[in-house]
Amino acid sequence: MRSGVLLAALLAASSQTATPTFDVASIKPNRSGTNQSRLDLQPGGRFTAINVSLFMLINFAYGDGGPLPPNRLVFGAKWHADGNRLDTERFDILAKGSDDLTQKDIPGALRALLEDRFRLALHHETRDRPTYALVLDRADARLGPRLRRSAIDCSNPAAAPPAPDGTSACGFRNRPGSASGRVTIATLVERLLARAVEDQRPIEDRTGLEGTYEFELEWTPVAPPPADAPGGPPIDPNGASLFTALREQLGLKLEPRKGSIDVIVVDRAEYPRQN
Repeated sequence: MRSGVLLAALLAASSQTATPTFDVASIKPNRSGTNQSRLDLQPGGRFTAINVSLFMLINFAYGDGGPLPPNRLVFGAKWHADGNRLDTERFDILAKGSDDLTQKDIPGALRALLEDRFRLALHHETRDRPTYALVLDRADARLGPRLRRSAIDCSNPAAAPPAPDGTSACGFRNRPGSASGRVTIATLVERLLARAVEDQRPIEDRTGLEGTYEFELEWTPVAPPPADAPGGPPIDPNGASLFTALREQLGLKLEPRKGSIDVIVVDRAEYPRQN
């Protein structure tokens, strides 16, 4: 009896740590010719990816809570792209997992799908890459006029009290060239700055600022915003760069450095096979 109880406990623990997967998945070429893509998890474990490339899927599946920066995804010397079709092909994916599949389960399920249907093979390497360090700009550690300490703790956004309108008091809103909200500096780096710098270098928080901060930041992106970007006031073409805006508005500075980072090297992928 004891051995039976132990076996049941082991099986339960195994099921809790098992990699989530899609039970069924349909993968078809997308011939629309547009640049608009969409990834969406719907109730009941239904996952939809419309007009996505293999590279987009890899970025989403292996990113740390967001797309991989370009300098963290490379293609090995023996990279095989199945007659180069995968370099330009786009796909529509309709997949179904368990009813309790959550957003955090999607990257793992997508990795399993890529390995099975695309025969994706990759490995990790540690390589030296250019990076940035986010530091305080002033020697006296004074912050900029648009960065101030918040009394609300957003280290655990789910536990923070809601805003007066019922929405979350934590997080930020952004569009090309503008962002504002209430976050930790780590979140500011990971969710905003690392995606806003034009060269997509990894950024390490070296400010020493702990706790939660309210911020407002406006800058002029180097590249024009995409056609499907959220609307808003026009961007000032003569405005401050991101680097200048950080110093003048937040009192922070991005310093170029070098560091060793984890890089994903793609070795092989094939045109997706049908079940």
